[in-house]
Amino acid sequence: MKSKDPAEREIAALDAYDGDDAWDGLDECVDALSKKKPSAARMDALLRVFERCPEVDGEELKSVVHALEKMAGYEPRLIASMKRAPSVYAARMFNRMLNAGTKTVGKVKLMALLQETASRGDTPDGVREEIHDILEHHDVKPKAAPAAKKPAQKGSPSRGLLSFGPLLARTADDPVLIAAIKALGGTARVKPSDERGFVSIKKAGVELAFTKKSVLDGDPGAHKGPYVLTQAGVYADGESGYKQFVGELPNKLAFGTTRADVRKVMGKPEESGGGGAFGPLKFKEWDRYRLEKKYLVDFSYHPETNGLGLVDIRLARLEKKEEPRRGNKGTKGSGVNYYSTIFVCRQF
Repeated sequence: MKSKDPAEREIAALDAYDGDDAWDGLDECVDALSKKKPSAARMDALLRVFERCPEVDGEELKSVVHALEKMAGYEPRLIASMKRAPSVYAARMFNRMLNAGTKTVGKVKLMALLQETASRGDTPDGVREEIHDILEHHDVKPKAAPAAKKPAQKGSPSRGLLSFGPLLARTADDPVLIAAIKALGGTARVKPSDERGFVSIKKAGVELAFTKKSVLDGDPGAHKGPYVLTQAGVYADGESGYKQFVGELPNKLAFGTTRADVRKVMGKPEESGGGGAFGPLKFKEWDRYRLEKKYLVDFSYHPETNGLGLVDIRLARLEKKEEPRRGNKGTKGSGVNYYSTIFVCRQF
């Protein structure tokens, strides 16, 4: 019987990392691996972090770079990772090798592989941009750009906020929902938060909120069953690292529109509330409208500019199921709406 890898615990922990820059265990696991004898399994565990977070471009993965560079023979594994799942940090490691004078690894020409990767249709946009910057730095022209993507089909969330409507009430493992998340450039992996869960797609300006089915069923016991999509929120540019949602908002409104102008277009809201503060945290004011009879759409406004910064959509019938459990029904006037507050507190 083969003995277990002494680094099994760290490898398992790394495989659970999904890009959360607030998780302080990453550097600890990486440091532990870097102090052990190099092995293919340990190198691949580090490279899988890049592959799961292909467009992460901040400082949080630098420790992974340094750990890999301490492992003799990492270069072929890095090349395999780039071919398998291109990532910003893999591209940056290629650039570090090029800057150090390494042009080839075995029979692989690093610059040619970068050009080829940038021209692939399945390379994420953020990775392609990173590679183009590297090629420009080395005075190398990229290959022809990949063919333009087909326009979004009817019902795709990229067409507008209301296109999220048919996705509501679907479970997280629903193939239609998974395909929609992938179409937005996200990964259908729900981050749990007690009875709630979230999928954040920052480059698309979208966050999806889920609720455990047992909560919707009124079960007072332990939270169980699959996550069900109960809310979709879309954001203005620059909030907590989100890009602006480019799809259409109701009645062709635009982010940044003032509350008064939203009301001129949408009319009198069914409910409104928000405002006030809890310590340094300011709650946003919001207006609620019912669209197509079955959807509740909340418009939330930035407390400093009074401009539209968040719009979220829910099914009215699902809200009624959640309210008794929470006791947080949206109130008229100055009340706080639980559903909008989830997004507002997290993102503004």
